[in-house]
Amino acid sequence: MRLFILNTVTSKDFDDLEIDVYQDDHEFVPSQTANKATSYFHRVARLLEKVKHFLAQEPDQLAATRTTGDILLQFGESLDTGMLNWSKDEPGWDIMEVQAETAGTMWALYPSHAVYYFYSFWVFLYWLRFLTARIKLYEGLIELLKLDPEWTNSMSPRRSSTATQLKMSKFRTMIQMTASELIGLTAYALGDVTPTGDFHSSTSGLNPRRGFQEINVVATMQLVIPLKMLQRSPYTTATQKGAVDLAISHIGDGFRRQPLMLL
Repeated sequence: MRLFILNTVTSKDFDDLEIDVYQDDHEFVPSQTANKATSYFHRVARLLEKVKHFLAQEPDQLAATRTTGDILLQFGESLDTGMLNWSKDEPGWDIMEVQAETAGTMWALYPSHAVYYFYSFWVFLYWLRFLTARIKLYEGLIELLKLDPEWTNSMSPRRSSTATQLKMSKFRTMIQMTASELIGLTAYALGDVTPTGDFHSSTSGLNPRRGFQEINVVATMQLVIPLKMLQRSPYTTATQKGAVDLAISHIGDGFRRQPLMLL
């Protein structure tokens, strides 16, 4: 999934998407909600394959296939709309806001990194899949809109340039909102937020009962590639890019909390 997450739909490396993304039959979880998140991820990947091939056409071909562009755009929007409240069908699948005070913890200085948590680590993994796919989806849809006026305006009278700009602004906002959710998972991924939304540490990585709090290595490593994706995205804000840099720094600090024990 690395190529899918780290590269844009217009980059050369994205050509290997088909062999990079896992196929549907590689995974089955006895959870309707988990399968919904997985299905969304794969459907976004397949849609972006079509967007990639559409964008690779010559300008005269784009004009001839403008209806295809409209269909791809509409399908992408409906794909995401179909995920509204996707985590509500089963208990324990919602992304939750940390209610505990950050005062007295290292996260008091970086509150945007300690906003969300989950009851279950496995739910966290499926939410990462959903959030990364959502960002890639809207990045791909923006690439379609960038073709205005070549086809979205001059070849499709029903969509004015103003409407196109409004839609592009909406898509950027969706990316930035989703980016904030990913950044807000940093403390949870490190293991500094408990499954009940409290903080393990009073100071950076310090657990009052057990000395230094070990980080959740698996969860932390799962978050690194999505954070790198946000670093590369042209649609995240300058403030968010700064927050991403800090999040990656927090992760590095987390791995240095305890000395390596060699047997």
